[in-house]
Amino acid sequence: PARVRMRQLLEAAGGVVVVGEAGSALEALEIIRETRPDLLFLDVEMPEMRGTALAASLPEPRPFIVFATAFDNYGLEAIAVEAADYLLKPVSRIKLATTLERVRTRLASLNVSRDIVAASEVQAHMWPGALPAIPGFDCAAASLAARGVGGDFYDCFAIAGSRWGLLLGDASGKGVAAGLVSSAVQARVNTAARLAHLDPEELMAAVDRDVYGSTDGARYATAIY
Repeated sequence: PARVRMRQLLEAAGGVVVVGEAGSALEALEIIRETRPDLLFLDVEMPEMRGTALAASLPEPRPFIVFATAFDNYGLEAIAVEAADYLLKPVSRIKLATTLERVRTRLASLNVSRDIVAASEVQAHMWPGALPAIPGFDCAAASLAARGVGGDFYDCFAIAGSRWGLLLGDASGKGVAAGLVSSAVQARVNTAARLAHLDPEELMAAVDRDVYGSTDGARYATAIY
């Protein structure tokens, strides 16, 4: 009956898709593995395993967890497993709506963080994994963005014969916006040098026009090539 009531409340709240229900802890674990939910409602007293023990056993990244129980003395256990919220039965529509809004806010923030991590990995792969061995030179480079993604960029590549292109620059601003500009500049320089074989002055003039035209002049980058 408690699960039926919770399902009805969630359906009435809107914006929620119930992907599974379980009558025991072991059944819940199987459903969690299969569906990888964003949000998990658990009772504290469950067959086979307490809800708090089930929550603690889940590997990272865990779904957000909300405990629903008839007893108010389990609050500390809920805090110990970093629950998103704690609902007392009978659950009210108003309290559930507040909980869902809190979870949506945290989920949106988490998704942004995941996007930044993914963008950081993509940007790192755009940089040369190892600088080429150029006779007579020792070359090394590294960059660690303050916000995961940044405007710093560098590159080193062979052009033709014994000619090498060296690029070092920084896009204005910080974060993802700066990272997009820096990636665009790096890609344009690399392509123009290796495929179009433009000389440095002509190459940078062409890149300058492209970046200005694609950003409406709102973004810029300084670079040495």
